[in-house]
Amino acid sequence: MELIKEEIEHNLADFYLSFKDVAHVNFEKNNYIYNIHNNINNWPSFVLTKNYNSSFSDIFGATKTIKNLSKNWILESDFVSKNKIEIKNNKLFPIKNWVGMFLEINSVIPENEINEFTIEKLSSINIDECIALINTVNFNKKILYKELFIDKINEPNFNFFIGKYKNEITSTCIIYNNNKTNGLYFVCTKKTHQNKGFGSLLIKKSINYLIKKGESKFILHATKMGNNIYKKIGFKTYSKLIIFTKI
Repeated sequence: MELIKEEIEHNLADFYLSFKDVAHVNFEKNNYIYNIHNNINNWPSFVLTKNYNSSFSDIFGATKTIKNLSKNWILESDFVSKNKIEIKNNKLFPIKNWVGMFLEINSVIPENEINEFTIEKLSSINIDECIALINTVNFNKKILYKELFIDKINEPNFNFFIGKYKNEITSTCIIYNNNKTNGLYFVCTKKTHQNKGFGSLLIKKSINYLIKKGESKFILHATKMGNNIYKKIGFKTYSKLIIFTKI
C-alpha cells in the first residue's frame, strides 16, 4: 500500500514539474521541495514535497530560501496528522481534499456507448476550445494558458483526449505517463453536458486506448464529486491529499 501511495504522490509531483521549462512557469527545488509558481491567479501554482520523512519545520524552514513561494500547498494526510500543530502555527489552513486512487487492470473496461460520441487526441486546431472548457469548469479558480500545453501535444508521455458529441467538444482528459504509471488530470465536462455520461465514457475510452498499448497502472486525485464515478470504473482509494493555503 505504501508503494501505491508513493506512485500516486510522485505522479502528481512529476506532472506539475513537467511544466518547468514552459513559458510563465518558474521552477525551484530545495531538499525535495518544489515551488511551481505561475502567478497567484494562474495554474500551476503549488508547493509540493516528496520528502515526507522530514519534519514540517525542516520543510518550512527550507522554503525560506525560495523566492515567490506559492501560497498553496499539497500535503499527504498522514504527514499532516503528524505535524498538525506546526502546520497550524505556520498559518496554513486546509481548503480542499483530494483522494488518491489507483487502478491496475490488464483487460479493457466495458464501455456504455453513446450514439454520436467519439474521442480524439488534442491538436493545435482545437486547443483553444479545450483550454476554454477547462477554465469555464473553474479548475481551482485558476487560469490555464495555452502555452503550457502546446508543446506537450506530441510528447509521448502526454495523452490529451477530448470527447465529442455531435462534433461538439464536451469533455477533456489528460493522461500523463511516468515510469509506467498513468495519471489522469483535467477530467472535465462542459457544464451543459454534465450528468449525461460523457465524462465517464471518455475516461473509459482513454484508459482502454492505453491498455491496448500495454499500459496497466492508472492513478488519479479525485474530489468528493468524482469519487463515486471512479469507484464504479474500478479505482480504489489509497491515500488522501489535503490542499492548504497560507494566510
